[in-house]
Amino acid sequence: MDQRNASFSSLLLLLLSPAVVLGECEPDDSDRARATALKYKLVVIAPILLAGAIGVCLPVVAQKKIPV
Repeated sequence: MDQRNASFSSLLLLLLSPAVVLGECEPDDSDRARATALKYKLVVIAPILLAGAIGVCLPVVAQKKIPV
């Protein structure tokens, strides 16, 4: 069964490789788009850090309030 999965994965990789190689992308030289993207990245990072801090502190605070 393992040999069959490896063969299928290899075949799938060979079939998808040309699509990846032939894909074209035009560079975007717009400074406004980069500035907007940076703004959104900074806005998104703040709630992620806040949620992480809450996730770390919540068990510590809850453990002090509830005696075992």
